[in-house]
Amino acid sequence: MTNSTTPKKPKLAAIVAHANDLVIGRDGQMPWHLPADLKYFKACTLGSPVVMGRKTLDSIGRLLPGRDNLIVSGHPRKVTGQFETQPTNQQTTESWWQDPFEAASAGLKRAAEARQDYCFVIGGGGIYEQLLPYCEALFVTQIDLDVAGDTFFPSYASGTGWQLSELTEGQIDERNAYAHRFAIYTRSDTQVEQLSAI
Repeated sequence: MTNSTTPKKPKLAAIVAHANDLVIGRDGQMPWHLPADLKYFKACTLGSPVVMGRKTLDSIGRLLPGRDNLIVSGHPRKVTGQFETQPTNQQTTESWWQDPFEAASAGLKRAAEARQDYCFVIGGGGIYEQLLPYCEALFVTQIDLDVAGDTFFPSYASGTGWQLSELTEGQIDERNAYAHRFAIYTRSDTQVEQLSAI
């Protein structure tokens, strides 16, 4: 019998917005503006660790407040593996990593300490490609838009083990010009590769 006060083990999840053909970026930016997606992203990730590549950090332009920001780079800007609390926001930390798997493992540990359900992988394309086999959930904003891009999300089509567990249609309005939906996909533990503990 499990102890009801024992926290659940957090899961690694990817969160992404993509247009048709799995386009997620062009020239280091998202080639659309969809405020509803930004609101969804914030609601899902606030308080949770986020793992990102250095180019993703540069495209955002700042650390994401209220989150542990784990940045992966072949050329870290700071000493790797140390969490530095930001003086302007005690709930915001920054840490640099050379290995995306070590970053994800550390993010999962931080999520457990904070009693969060997820550590989120937030991009870019190379980070998604490396860590998707270890993710147990996908939080996807699917945007009905044909747009050219140079960065793509890996396929999660049927046959890859992902099952749709939740789907919510987004609203088109004066600020959100594109049809979109918010989907959550999950897969069983038996289909997820395990990260080794640090």
